[in-house]
Amino acid sequence: MNFYKVLLPNKAMRLKLLQALSLVPDFIMLRLQYFVKTGRFLNLKNPTRYTEKIQWYKLKYRDPRITVCSDKFAVRQYVRERGFPEILNDLYGVWDHPDDFDLADCPDSFILKSTHGSGTNFIVNDKKRVNEEDVRSIVKAWFNYDAVSIGREWGYKGIQPRLIAEKVFPRDARGDLPDYKFSASMGRFIVFI
Repeated sequence: MNFYKVLLPNKAMRLKLLQALSLVPDFIMLRLQYFVKTGRFLNLKNPTRYTEKIQWYKLKYRDPRITVCSDKFAVRQYVRERGFPEILNDLYGVWDHPDDFDLADCPDSFILKSTHGSGTNFIVNDKKRVNEEDVRSIVKAWFNYDAVSIGREWGYKGIQPRLIAEKVFPRDARGDLPDYKFSASMGRFIVFI
């Protein structure tokens, strides 16, 4: 059970609390967050659960490619350099500031994403049905999002906040994206379908 959501149902308040706690060292905060979210103590000496291994990586693994691959815009160049440009989603626009965003630059349907965090997506199925100022307000909040202090995700540090618009993939009958997730962790290969 995620006690964050029970104690503080308002997401904005949860984020403010986490930002206020940014001075708490990562190894302490990750343990606290893990316990609040899962009800279990975090084992970093011998992580066995997938979720424990993710927390271990946050503290111990410092490959600079993590930052490049976390940046939703920079990763596109990384993928191209490795010879896989055909797997990239169609990119409709990139903006360095929320005020630069112009709905007219986008097709009828698209997805907006911030480049420097997670959970910052806004799907537009029909741009005639959205208010550009409302979208801009949402996007401005994303530019204040600090994944480094909130989620203790060092890989987002130094990423230039940008806004990108990409093609929206069709959903299945349940409204889910039919996709495959691959994860390699501590010598084990895991496939999520």
